Amino acid sequence: MKKLLPPLLALALLAAGNRPAGDELPEDGTIETPVGKLSFESGYPTSESVQKLYDDLDFQRADRSILWQILDADQF
Repeated sequence: MKKLLPPLLALALLAAGNRPAGDELPEDGTIETPVGKLSFESGYPTSESVQKLYDDLDFQRADRSILWQILDADQF
């Protein structure tokens, strides 16, 4: 579990990247992001928040791969 915490925290920080400067991630509570509301307990994202972030990363990766395939097919 200790190996998963740094990537999960990095995902939470990426999701909160559009927040105004000076705002901090809450120790406990929620923040509103483009992905949706992310909840934190003891400074770490909850399992629901982590799942939302991973789902969003999967969607972005799938979208990017489709766009690249369209570009590759267009060249032929």
